[in-house]
Amino acid sequence: MKKEKLKIIIRLVIILLLVLCFGQAFAEPCGDVNSSGAINIVDALLIAQYYVGLNPPNFDSMAADVNADGKINIVDALLIAQYYVGLITELPGCVETPEPTDDPTPSPTPDPNAANAFNRIEAESYTEMNGIQTETCDEGGENIGYIENGNYTAYILNFTDTPSQIEVRVASETSGGTIEVRLGSTSGNLISTVNVGGTGGWQSWQTVTTSVSSVSGVQTVYLVFNGGEGYLFNFNWFTFISGTPAPTPTQAPTPDINDGPVGFATLNGGTTGGQGGQTVTASSYNQLKSYAESSTTYIIMVEGTISNGSGGGTVSVRSNKSIIGIGSTAFLNGVSLSIRNNNIIIRNLRITLVGTSNPGSINDGDTINITGSAKNIWIDHCELFSEDPAVQPDIDKYDGLIDIRDQTGFITISWNYMHDHHKCGIVGHSDSDLYADRKITFHHNYYNKVKYRMPMYRGSIGHFFNNYIVGAQDATEIREGTCVRVEKNYYEKLHYSIYTPTDHPGKTERIDNIEVERASRAYPANCTADIPYDYSSVLTGNTQDVKTVVPQGAGVGKI
Repeated sequence: MKKEKLKIIIRLVIILLLVLCFGQAFAEPCGDVNSSGAINIVDALLIAQYYVGLNPPNFDSMAADVNADGKINIVDALLIAQYYVGLITELPGCVETPEPTDDPTPSPTPDPNAANAFNRIEAESYTEMNGIQTETCDEGGENIGYIENGNYTAYILNFTDTPSQIEVRVASETSGGTIEVRLGSTSGNLISTVNVGGTGGWQSWQTVTTSVSSVSGVQTVYLVFNGGEGYLFNFNWFTFISGTPAPTPTQAPTPDINDGPVGFATLNGGTTGGQGGQTVTASSYNQLKSYAESSTTYIIMVEGTISNGSGGGTVSVRSNKSIIGIGSTAFLNGVSLSIRNNNIIIRNLRITLVGTSNPGSINDGDTINITGSAKNIWIDHCELFSEDPAVQPDIDKYDGLIDIRDQTGFITISWNYMHDHHKCGIVGHSDSDLYADRKITFHHNYYNKVKYRMPMYRGSIGHFFNNYIVGAQDATEIREGTCVRVEKNYYEKLHYSIYTPTDHPGKTERIDNIEVERASRAYPANCTADIPYDYSSVLTGNTQDVKTVVPQGAGVGKI
């Protein structure tokens, strides 16, 4: 046994003598077994001597176990030799635990990709994009161009202060479009909508400034570009402007809950919702269900996001209720509304069934449905959506955004933003579902990338005015038992705009609509709709203005 140990020592000595030709000392305490102030070849030789029982003088056994295995042996000597010549950078048993600082919690490290939101952000500095291209800009550098409806860019921004406005640099040879400013995704929280008009040329630049809702911290900001057919505008840069802090959702100005609708909802005694009742706040699914399904008259202010897990949920709204979102962040995520009662107002809410495990099982797949004998309903300034049909091709995964049937009536659907969906809405669920008092007004609604049924209308008098339709396939389908006034709407390029089937034909009174391009098909037969209310105060008289006015005013955060 002693012979074997001596052989090991001799081999180690040979290795260490070779090392001496190249090595240098390192100032480290652990491994410094002779307390010389350095780790070098002598320490390795002393450990080898100790290992074979030679008991070297001034040997610090506490510093010798450099691999922290509880033993002192030839492995420790070899590790020191490797460390000495630079084959390893630390001795495993010599890594010290740092002393705690006075404040053991490190300060947050800023996201290195986050730009200051209050500096000028070049449009081409996006972290994500869809559809756009860059080109040389007359103002220097590059701009993004070739922007079409539905394209977007995204930026990681740090909001070190509360913004009050967004400023964008744009140019357009056409009539322009809009820029939706959203957080987190292309369908995320909408904090601003920037209206971009024509500037007289693709390099004729103008700066447009628009107010924004409150936002803070590091955010991924999506700029979603919307408009008609063809190229919309060019985009050079943008920045946020700080100012008086916008109120937080709980402090947001309460919408005027006493203003009222225009249209058929003003008849049959009018639509006042929860006016005169107690005002309450709902921030959870259970709270919303409790208030909305109560027989008590309530004005229910919805705060933040309300969901019910992947299974989703349905709130059955009873009579004499106003359900109104606070600010621009009230979101029913996977929660639908079923309306079978009277005198109900729904305003300023974002609603979707996207993300639920089986959306078709929630409220018949409808985001909102109005059924039974519900009368005097007003749906206003909401945002209703599912998934882009170009990405999600299953036409039956969801049903309607707003479906209306049975013996319902005296309804106004106004200033809603409905997008990314297959079948928008029906009035009457079959050609036998005809009801003379199912009278409905649709006005100033913005339909974007919705393929069909804006709306499919059966069975009564109707009024469809000042709506903007873009990205559709077949829009306004008028069927049996109807006379609908279709007035001053703007239809971008599509397949069919205003049409009726030959087997169950309906009738229309068509007044000054713009249809950019459509396939040839006979219009429905003419009629004169009995519209008994005054709407002159809200009518956008120049149809050309509809494509600008409606996107700017529709959706949440506008009341």
